[in-house]
Amino acid sequence: MNDRNPAQSPVADNGARITRAIQCTVLVLLAVYVFINPFPRKTAIELITFYSSTLMVAILSLTGRMKLNFRTPLTIPLLLFAFWGFLGLFSALDVKNSIHDYYAHLLCFLVLFFLIFNVFDTKEKLILLLRLTVVSGLLFSAGLLVYYYGIARYPLTERLGMYIPYLEFNPGFLTYTTLFTVFLSLGFLRLKSDGAYRYLYLFGVIVSAAASVLSGARAAFVGALAPAWVFLPRLRKNLLPLFVILIAGVLMFSFVPSVRDRMSLKALAGESRVKIAMISIELLKDYPVFGIGYGMQTYGNRQYVDLAKYNARLPEKYRQHHEGGIFWGATHNSYMDVAVRTGLVGLVLWLYVLVAAFRTSIGLMMKGEDREIRHLGVILTASLTCITVLDLFMDSAFGPQLTIHYVLFGMIAVLWQCQSREREHS
Repeated sequence: MNDRNPAQSPVADNGARITRAIQCTVLVLLAVYVFINPFPRKTAIELITFYSSTLMVAILSLTGRMKLNFRTPLTIPLLLFAFWGFLGLFSALDVKNSIHDYYAHLLCFLVLFFLIFNVFDTKEKLILLLRLTVVSGLLFSAGLLVYYYGIARYPLTERLGMYIPYLEFNPGFLTYTTLFTVFLSLGFLRLKSDGAYRYLYLFGVIVSAAASVLSGARAAFVGALAPAWVFLPRLRKNLLPLFVILIAGVLMFSFVPSVRDRMSLKALAGESRVKIAMISIELLKDYPVFGIGYGMQTYGNRQYVDLAKYNARLPEKYRQHHEGGIFWGATHNSYMDVAVRTGLVGLVLWLYVLVAAFRTSIGLMMKGEDREIRHLGVILTASLTCITVLDLFMDSAFGPQLTIHYVLFGMIAVLWQCQSREREHS
């Protein structure tokens, strides 16, 4: 017998349908946000999708139609890092820029992390998000290769993206997208239950690996080799990941002269990055606790930071010498960037975030409840390894590379949640 009040049933049903429609809309909006991440000229779409999905989730939560969950292994580390960054605003050299970047490049991405965790909250939705990321990276890599070498007719010896005036196509920055796509595709190729998409993943590996090689970035070579520790113990039945990594390495040295020259011992010994690191260390000595502030434009701004003063402190062989007294306006190392902007304490807290992410993904990889969770753990651990190695060579506090960090954190948290649910039901 149906004991519901007939007069209220249509209203309840309509409310449920509206709730489901809003939830689906939020999922689509976030999917679009992630999908367009690698591409340029997307600011308007990003803002619309992000703020619309945030508003809808807030309405659902406030009306009791969606229960938000903030319990993840990364919550405390991320909030501690955010709290320390907030304290640093009170001593920031450029307060206006620091407040802007703290909001736009930290708080908004914390919201993105929790949105992904709460919206893509099942294994099926997570796999959908992973596939979407692969397709996005594949289209980005293929489109860039066709345009740069086919339409613009640059020779293959020129670094991919070097002469396109968008940060998304910077040869170093684009490797975050291409290598992320490579390792997601490699992982999915070994997932038997995902056989229908096998050719998509194979194409993703080939095209994205080619884009990574042709970028000519040293970081791409190191970033491609770093996740070998994840794949090697699992290669007894499938040598494809190792084969792709080795072939990419051979191509880098033999096919692209610019990469071979850039990876020589002579080039590395005279690398300007050492000088950049030394001047950053001198700056950090004066601001060891809170750093110079969260603003990313403070470091290269003569009004707030006199790099010439810190350059003069260094031994002659480590000094930068540029015409007009111009210095490198960025640290070219994400960890040094965090240290300079938030102090040594901020760096420790950011490393705490990464350790928590690694501990979670490795735990899923080693002790997942089923084969699929363990394998997804492998994919995410390999991707996280690659990203954290790339951070040694580039600034990742902005642009597509920053989005990749928080999307990856969200994916790890979602998989952890799936694991927790399966344990509860077993």
